[in-house]
Amino acid sequence: MNSISISQLKINPSKAISEALDYPIAVENRNKIEGYLLGKDLYEKIVAFIEDNIDRKVN
Repeated sequence: MNSISISQLKINPSKAISEALDYPIAVENRNKIEGYLLGKDLYEKIVAFIEDNIDRKVN
């Protein structure tokens, strides 16, 4: 998994977002992962997957 520091993210957020289109990027603060950056399409795929699984369990 690729990673980026918070400082790098602040300097060039557009580049970080474009690199996160297909796979999440770990956002690190002092070498500790603080969160993950996801591109729009990947986020929407994950949400759709979760919603489909919830629907299957309900029905």
